[in-house]
Amino acid sequence: MPLDPELFLGQAQRLARAAENEADYRSAVSRAYYACHLVARDALFGVDAGGGKRPSHWAVINAVAEADIEEEDADELRRLKWMREVADYVTDSSHPDVQRVFSESRVSDWASLAARALAVAGALVPRLRTLPPAG
Repeated sequence: MPLDPELFLGQAQRLARAAENEADYRSAVSRAYYACHLVARDALFGVDAGGGKRPSHWAVINAVAEADIEEEDADELRRLKWMREVADYVTDSSHPDVQRVFSESRVSDWASLAARALAVAGALVPRLRTLPPAG
């Protein structure tokens, strides 16, 4: 039986709730994004993309946009992807990309960004589950 990707959202919530440092908050952001990405990918392309070549993150986002269930869902997924990339790859919190994500998310620190990512993912996952298969 496949892993339910929504479990990553629970993991993100636990990380944020018991965070001991910045890495925990950054990991919560990442797990929140992956919960959404995998739920959307599996809904659109089948579990693990039907055993075939897995679509890129952008292919999943574009397919969400084409499904047109909720107009803003693809935008929210794009924002979560950007949050995740910054959380995973930019180690200096004063870096302009980090500051831009904070500014666009209307937060000033990693704890607040994790809370924002969790709120977005919590609202997005149920809608992504309803996506019709792509193609």
